[in-house]
Amino acid sequence: MDLLLNSGIEFSTATLRPVGASTPATCPFDATALIDIAKHSRFRNVWISGTDPSRPRESRPQTAEPPTSRAAPTPHRDDPKARHDDPGSTSYDPAVIAGSLARVDPTMDLGIVGQLGEPPRSDYSGNSRESGGIRHPGLYARDISTLSLLTPRQVRLLLSCDPLRVRVDSDRTERARRLCEAVRICSLLLDGRESTLAGEYYSVKRASNKPALNRAARECLAVDLSSLDETGLGSSETSYREAIKLVINKVGDRVGLAVGSGDADVAIYASETLATRSHPDESPSPTLVWRLEWKRMSDDELVTTVIDLVDSGVAGFLFRVDQLTDSTLHDISALGSLIASIGDRLDRSGRSDRSGRSDRSGRFK
Repeated sequence: MDLLLNSGIEFSTATLRPVGASTPATCPFDATALIDIAKHSRFRNVWISGTDPSRPRESRPQTAEPPTSRAAPTPHRDDPKARHDDPGSTSYDPAVIAGSLARVDPTMDLGIVGQLGEPPRSDYSGNSRESGGIRHPGLYARDISTLSLLTPRQVRLLLSCDPLRVRVDSDRTERARRLCEAVRICSLLLDGRESTLAGEYYSVKRASNKPALNRAARECLAVDLSSLDETGLGSSETSYREAIKLVINKVGDRVGLAVGSGDADVAIYASETLATRSHPDESPSPTLVWRLEWKRMSDDELVTTVIDLVDSGVAGFLFRVDQLTDSTLHDISALGSLIASIGDRLDRSGRSDRSGRSDRSGRFK
């Protein structure tokens, strides 16, 4: 069982600075560091997420830069196209970083994490941006269409609504509905149809996606179920499992990937709920990938957790890297080797077949 095919690493743009710039000290690495890490890590699935626009970034110590490969064409910090629209932000647009990686290394499968949240509800015309680094789903759809033109590999948009990372003081039910609405809008736009939709949270009015997507929309969409794990500040008592079921039942046929978190029991529930969305005359069930707090685990704990989750129906794993340090390259390389060895161990024991609770024949590309 090649777990690496369905696993990836997620980098935050909050850890990056422009190529060649000597400041700020809080962002000691530039985008070329990601290329080195990805090339040597054995992970070929790389996700880029933005910083939390609702909080000040934590100060990070100055560290030496790792050796870098060919420089990525990352715009300078003063280029407004490279930054989020918040004038006080030094975080870079995930789509810009992903595009840079695509041009430098066309062998990587790439994804961007689209954070959903407030600000003001407005019709998307194809040009406007939202404030605070949070964008209208239509703009994320356009980013993915553009990114698909830069690489022959798979590209994906992971829609997320985490109350700890965006300006959303709502309960799980509201965030689940917001996720579903964003998925529907992106699905319509990525299919290339001119669309009008007046939703509860987002609207589009005679919008069309340009450039047109050069592959099936479903292959490029993913939903972050793990962003429903946090309770938020709302009063609803909706459980994490109920929120998962709501999202899967409403938009499970529109996405090719679902990312979850939690223990093995939650994974079993998510896997079985996803499987019920598949019928012979419909699209296959989305691939189930699980977020793991790998930095907090020993190797033995990680091995045990991964095997339990694979037995529960998980096909791969997503490992987030919140800070780049001198040891990141070594840590990620060791992590990739460990995940590959776990897959080999499952093959030898014959246990990999037990993860077949749902159709996961498609790669996490």
